Formats: sequence, C-alpha cells, structure tokens
Amino acid sequence: MEENKSRRSFIWLVFGVFVTVGIFLYSKISTATKLTYKIMAPESISFNFSNFKLTWLQPVEITNPTNTGIWLRLIQFDVLLKGSTIGSGFLNESVVIQSLNKTILKVPCTIGVLDILTAIPDFIDQFSKRTVTFDLKGNINAEGFTIGVESSANLTIPNLSFLK
Repeated sequence: MEENKSRRSFIWLVFGVFVTVGIFLYSKISTATKLTYKIMAPESISFNFSNFKLTWLQPVEITNPTNTGIWLRLIQFDVLLKGSTIGSGFLNESVVIQSLNKTILKVPCTIGVLDILTAIPDFIDQFSKRTVTFDLKGNINAEGFTIGVESSANLTIPNLSFLK
C-alpha cells in the first residue's frame, strides 16, 4: 500500500514537472512568434580603403508586445541586391527584450567591393540616384526559436567627390 502511494506521488511529481516545463516553453514560443521587427535607416556608412569594404550599422527595432521578456542571442542576414547575395549583417550579442517594450539593435553590415563588382549593372543603376535599395533576408534567434527577417533597406551613398 505504501509503495503504491509513493509510486503515485512520483507520477504526480513527474506530471507536474512536465506541465510546468510545457507552460514555460509555450510562453517562450508564444513570445518569440509575436516579436515584430522594423528595419530603420542605415547609420555610420563608411568605405574602408585598406580592405575595400563598404560598412554600416543597420538598426533593427524589435518590439515585444507580450508580458514575457525574451533573450535574443543572434541576428544574422544576407544583404541582397536584385536577388544576389553581396554582403552580410551579423550581431552575436545576448540582449533581453523586456515585456511590452522596444529595443533597437545595430547590426554591423559589410559588403566587399568585389561583391559589388559582381552586381555592377544593378548597382550602377541605383548608384546614379545616390541611393541603393538592399534586401535583407535572415534570422533572429530568440531563446532557441528562429524568427525570419525579410525586409528592405535604403542606403544613401556618401558623397565621394573628394576622390577626384
């Protein structure tokens, strides 16, 4: 009799642990799927002559509309011009997005000159207007759950007249 009672207690304990873990995971999954993002105007645009790279910081505003805070661990995306990958953005930083809050993360982006040269017809067409529209496609990792990122960013080309 005593053995049955302890066996039942053990089963209820295991059941309680599974329910608790399930509720915790459900809240995190729900939070991760409800996160929203907005790609903002690029900042700190520069051309590095020593390694021939165009770099900038791409602000991404992430909004958590839920009552549960969540850890973001990684943002990564490819920079595409007319469907061709020419660069990347990568931020490997753990940040808590508090409940009912917005956070702006600045993702360092890089495009090599050789990559620009491969897409030169599309690039020159847009470069003449001194603005280039890039597509960003990648992922945000929020506590092990992946959120797809797909957006566009307009990059205003700095005045390079000093090179003449």
